[in-house]
Amino acid sequence: MATIVYGIAGEGWGHAVHSRAIIDELSKHHDVIILGGRKAYAYFKKRHARRIASLVIHYRKGGVSKLGTAAVNITRSPLYAASLIKVMGIMMREKPDVVVSDFEPFTAYAAMILKIPLVHVSNQYLRTHSTLRTPSRFKEGRWSANAMNRIIGPRGHNYVITSFTDEKPVPGACIIPPPLRAAIARRKPKDGKHLLAYQTSKSDKRLHGILAKAGVPCVVYGFGAKPSRDNVNYKEFNEQTFYQDLADAKAVITNGGHNLMVEALYLHKPVLSIPVRKQYEQVCNAVCLQRMGYGMMTAKLTEKNVQEFVKALPRYKAALRKMKWRDDGAVLAATMIERYIRTKQR
Repeated sequence: MATIVYGIAGEGWGHAVHSRAIIDELSKHHDVIILGGRKAYAYFKKRHARRIASLVIHYRKGGVSKLGTAAVNITRSPLYAASLIKVMGIMMREKPDVVVSDFEPFTAYAAMILKIPLVHVSNQYLRTHSTLRTPSRFKEGRWSANAMNRIIGPRGHNYVITSFTDEKPVPGACIIPPPLRAAIARRKPKDGKHLLAYQTSKSDKRLHGILAKAGVPCVVYGFGAKPSRDNVNYKEFNEQTFYQDLADAKAVITNGGHNLMVEALYLHKPVLSIPVRKQYEQVCNAVCLQRMGYGMMTAKLTEKNVQEFVKALPRYKAALRKMKWRDDGAVLAATMIERYIRTKQR
């Protein structure tokens, strides 16, 4: 049995959800110490996670504000310094055999300073450690995102990229299928009649009118429980209900977040993706989605592109039927991490 420190980025739920299946797999044979801030800490609190600070993304008018993000993180820099010291103290006491960082910088830097083997596990590194190329109009976002990746992941090797794409990794990286939550992996999908729309921002007042003209029933999460109108049924979020609605959907409308996109594709649900503005990681996911023929990417949701998406569903579904997707991403990730443990112990 080895000791593993596993650091998880706390901005959004995606990193925590993504890490859970890997941590569950590692915990079968090893002692895993979980470190995370904000939502990652909340997600793993019952598993005795240790709380650290988390970098913050500032949003304005439905998009990422670079200036706002920089300003808020500069003001938090004393907290970040204290967190780095705290993480180093934990590592010096626990003496981990390996450190894993899911886009979490303090565990990564502490491992580097203390010369502990470090493995980066995240879909985020697809944009810097693979053959992926995005359209030239995203050049500015690509530059800033690449700079952020290199700041958060301060070593040039040991990158495990979790992605549904067929892009090729650069030397020092590998690409494996995304880990899946057990609740998704065991679902039996049906080709239902409704579109599932997941909206993270309650400020979009246009959504109802657009979906009302989609010509098919729609189930919407993200606005809470509201009276159903026209063909649109609003639901309060509940994991089990959501999973079932996802498994029974005709297709999915969402932003460019990796987790829901992955789960939808695994269940053979085409995706209409509207990446959050200036969120380059979501752009990368949507570009891969469209390039592989699994769905459609658009900058703005409109009646026209929803209708185009619905009309093209047979083509997307045909592409998804050809998809060869192994469901052992968590096992593969754990195996890669254990490889570095064995390397140290030799």
